[in-house]
Amino acid sequence: MFLSHVKMMECLARDYPDKEALICEDRRLTYRVLNERVNRLGNTLIEMGVKPGDKVAVLNSNCVEMVESMYAVLKAGAILVPLNYMVTGESLRVILDDSDSETLILGPAFTTEIDGLKAGLNNIPADRYICTGPDEVPGYMPYGRIMAEASPENPGVTNEPGDIFNIIYSSGTTGLPKGIVHTHDCRFGFTITGSIEFCITSETVICNSTPLYHNGSFLFVLPTLYTGGTVVLMKKFDPRGFLELVEKEKVTHAYLVPTQYIVILAHPEFKSFDTSSLEILLSMAAPLSVKTKEEILANFNCKLYELYGVTEGAGTVLKPGDQRRKIGSVGKPLMGGSIRLVDDDMNDVPRGEVGEIVGTATIMMEGYYKKPDVTAQTIVDGWLRTGDLGKFDEEDFLFLVGRKKDMIISGGVNIYPEDIEQVMFRHPGILEVAVFAAPDPKWGETPMAAVVLKEGQAVNDEEIMTWTNKQLAKYQRISGVAIMPDLPRNPAGKVLKRELRDQYGN
Repeated sequence: MFLSHVKMMECLARDYPDKEALICEDRRLTYRVLNERVNRLGNTLIEMGVKPGDKVAVLNSNCVEMVESMYAVLKAGAILVPLNYMVTGESLRVILDDSDSETLILGPAFTTEIDGLKAGLNNIPADRYICTGPDEVPGYMPYGRIMAEASPENPGVTNEPGDIFNIIYSSGTTGLPKGIVHTHDCRFGFTITGSIEFCITSETVICNSTPLYHNGSFLFVLPTLYTGGTVVLMKKFDPRGFLELVEKEKVTHAYLVPTQYIVILAHPEFKSFDTSSLEILLSMAAPLSVKTKEEILANFNCKLYELYGVTEGAGTVLKPGDQRRKIGSVGKPLMGGSIRLVDDDMNDVPRGEVGEIVGTATIMMEGYYKKPDVTAQTIVDGWLRTGDLGKFDEEDFLFLVGRKKDMIISGGVNIYPEDIEQVMFRHPGILEVAVFAAPDPKWGETPMAAVVLKEGQAVNDEEIMTWTNKQLAKYQRISGVAIMPDLPRNPAGKVLKRELRDQYGN
């Protein structure tokens, strides 16, 4: 039976009003209080003219108001568009326009950025901006007034299974971003899968330290607030702060990316904190190195899961009982899903051979927003093409081999080389550029660039790197530049990035 996320929140507020739902620093919200605050914002959105099916963008860091905004959009029957707060300028404007967002809820830290974009936004009227800060900001409806004056009653809008829940943008730095569309039915399946696979119940206390615009954060947050558990939200991750919260709040579940595990385990005070409450640790967003996995297993007395997946909705999980005997694997399909390895024509490859990973799942996207051609190329006969490469062992455990597309994963964040290349091509001294992944002991991978200079240019590698990094989001910044006379290419003229990684990766 389908039961929407906001309907379940209403049930929890009614039946367990004093149960703590959300903790963030010194703020502690029960289900009754959280539901009332979400209702106030949802009713305000409706009064502003937001209708079922409208798109409402949310731009905020991790905070109570970010959670409230997400659920309030759904309470109004609208479609949630969570924005990556590391994307700025023209790239942010492109996403807001592409998503057809007609309302924007944002934190006070982002008003200056949005003030510079307002004149160029095509869809958001001047009276459709809400600022969640404590102070009134000219040009923005104040959040404090909403919480003081709006009705706390449920708006009464119904979310149907086929309605769109969210549009999540996979990349925000090109002129052609892709909005990934998930329905309420998909998110219902996502929540049930997460609850069962990772043992999330009303007794669960999760610590979420990853950004709430990220699909990975949804994997623990949505099931926890659906089953009546407690979300402990970190505004910004730091290893000591995480360990303090685990000890203080008796955290039972935590989702972390590999880089976070590395810095937590390396913290000099790690052994002084009580982490015995932890029952489940989940690693996702990038493969765990064997060394890091061994350290996690040796230092935490709890169950470790490793998840491989894509926001579009296919994935596998390596469960606790298989961690040591299949230490290099990413496991088997998530509940209700299937995985195949195929060649370029979608034919299955023989066991043991490398193929592209394709999958089906109950959590699969509807498609890319307003991009039917790209959707048709990605979902073929019901199978989602991931662009990743892998192979099966004799027990059908999946092992990742590489990425068909040259995506870089740095600290759990996806970085697309083409985005950086497009920026670097604007440098007046660069003729050709190729960005590739270089190994990094802390971040897993980091972007590096090989460039060919225009004739007569005398610019050096440090100057190019400084210029480039000023144009990029922090997470995209390149770690090195190799100046070459020519880029290596195959007979068809394609740049051989594998050769660049082999030559310059270390």
